[in-house]
Amino acid sequence: MKKIILLFFGLCFLISCTKKYESTVPKNVINKKQMEDLLVDVYMLEASTRTCITSNQSDSLDIWIAQQMNALLKKRNISYSQFIHNYSYYMGHEKLSQELMENVVNRLVKTETEAIIQVQKSRKQTKSDLKNLKSKTVSIKIKK
Repeated sequence: MKKIILLFFGLCFLISCTKKYESTVPKNVINKKQMEDLLVDVYMLEASTRTCITSNQSDSLDIWIAQQMNALLKKRNISYSQFIHNYSYYMGHEKLSQELMENVVNRLVKTETEAIIQVQKSRKQTKSDLKNLKSKTVSIKIKK
């Protein structure tokens, strides 16, 4: 009997410690497309933050992240609290969150692919320019 009571209280404790998601639609709900756009920007911000960290520019990084996040939200007239409630709502609904995150990931992959292609084109152009410059190089011989 003691084991059953301990197991029951243990389960109650674990359940109470899990993250709670919004089950009702939040007031001022952000539509799915707006939330997708916002999450793409948030993940792009996260990627640029990782770049700053790896390039050792972490001085006042927390301030910069907060400023950038506030700018993202302000651009869309969304408060941080509203974002958190909506994020919690979408993540608490499996079908909605799965569809939302698939769209976000697809857009991020597309953006990354386009950036890689642009870099490759730029490198190709630079190599072409160097070859043209090399072929146009004139050698001058000085007689003594």
